[in-house]
Amino acid sequence: MRVGIFGGTFNPVDNAHIEIAKQFVNELKIDICHIIPANISPFKIKDDDAFQVTNNNRIDMLKLAFTNEPKFLINTFEIDKGGISYSFETIKHIISKNKNSKIFVLIGSDQALNFKEWMQWEWILINTQICIAMREKYSSKEEIINSLELDDRKPVILNNPIIKISATEIRKKLQMNERINELVPISVENYIIKNKLYLND
Repeated sequence: MRVGIFGGTFNPVDNAHIEIAKQFVNELKIDICHIIPANISPFKIKDDDAFQVTNNNRIDMLKLAFTNEPKFLINTFEIDKGGISYSFETIKHIISKNKNSKIFVLIGSDQALNFKEWMQWEWILINTQICIAMREKYSSKEEIINSLELDDRKPVILNNPIIKISATEIRKKLQMNERINELVPISVENYIIKNKLYLND
């Protein structure tokens, strides 16, 4: 089995997340990809929570976004565990459930730049295949590959399209009562509107 892991805050999930996840699965021939919403990201502990929604809201939106996609599984391990979400703990959990499988971890090129600040980053590089989705304005492919090379193990750079979408942009549009149907699936937009998410208090 080739098992993928794609984690994030997904606040909210958007079309870029979906397209990159599909590229990851197709390019690396992933059998099953775990989409894992973080409980608390170690890099966003101090973020303003004015736009935070419930964990159930984020899970619901992910389920809507990946409806009828059999290779994707919404995995709530980090939310169920609680506390700060460390990727190495999640990876160890998935390895324990998928013995004799090859594990692929998808991160963005922005995350690659601070990857050596991740807890047990060397263990992650040794025990998984890191795959990187390029994003706008984040270093060159060569720089990223060289920065994450360890014992002749190199990250894989996806041939993904660069889609310019940010959660901040989505939330601002919602505050201004603008449509976001070009940024998220229509089912996710309808869910956000119905539940009045990301509006000013």
